[in-house]
Amino acid sequence: LGVETADGNFSIILPKNTPLPAKRSQKYTTDTPSENKITVKVYQGERKIANKNVLIGEFPFDKVSLGGMPIIDICFKVDLNGIINVIITDKKTGNDKSILIKDIPEYDSETLEKILKDAEMNNDADEEYVTKLQRIYVIKSKIENALINLSINDLISEESKKEIRDELNNIEEKIGDMNNVE
Repeated sequence: LGVETADGNFSIILPKNTPLPAKRSQKYTTDTPSENKITVKVYQGERKIANKNVLIGEFPFDKVSLGGMPIIDICFKVDLNGIINVIITDKKTGNDKSILIKDIPEYDSETLEKILKDAEMNNDADEEYVTKLQRIYVIKSKIENALINLSINDLISEESKKEIRDELNNIEEKIGDMNNVE
């Protein structure tokens, strides 16, 4: 069990074969400092890319502290019946939200074997795609920062700003179609 990170990766919080009942947590932060709302997507699966796994819950957390880098603790408590209690806590303010996930898909051993085999077969492709997602995320963050800095810069002419803005937007549009080397 895990969550999707801002770059699309699957961050495992509760590894497979963990004896039940179990409680595990992981700390995260937002990717935009002024962001006071996040969406937590909970997945179950073996793949490194979040959306290649089974989405079992998705919910907003709108109690993120502003100012500085917030620390968001996401905790999974799983009981003997397989019911998952997801607790999201902003460590700075103590604000939290608790959600129960009850309708978790159950798989027979044949289906589980197929899921594991599929994850193993796609491991190299997933690894390459994860690298691409991380690179795209970093580049988009740098573009976003450049656009913010450009908008507040008084030393660059409006004509030059427009050219730079257009080029950055052009790069951002094309980046998803590029391969890792590009």
